[in-house]
Amino acid sequence: MRKLKSTDLFAALRVVRAIGIKEEVVALATTLNARKGGKTQEEVGTELILGLLANCGEKGAENAFYEFLSGPTEIAPEELREMDLMTFANLVKELVVSVDIEAWRDFFHSLVAALKLNLST
Repeated sequence: MRKLKSTDLFAALRVVRAIGIKEEVVALATTLNARKGGKTQEEVGTELILGLLANCGEKGAENAFYEFLSGPTEIAPEELREMDLMTFANLVKELVVSVDIEAWRDFFHSLVAALKLNLST
């Protein structure tokens, strides 16, 4: 696993656009900022991934999701797509645990700022 990079921001924006979850991302960023309910990094990350998956019914959304995950996991989208389900679940869990809460917070603040900019244009 690698740390989040600026390219991941744009991949995340494509996922958000493809599955239409702007409000959920803003709520997640707020949760990260306030640490509401004393949620752990793993709980917040799990909520994020499950929220994304729950809205990935469209083919374009599915592709955007795999593209986003391919960055930090350093695994090709095609390989992620064909991965055994339990291996994929463990990989996602490893990703959630590996990214520190400050990196998540900064990443989602950048994402929310980009979404707000995108909405105003």
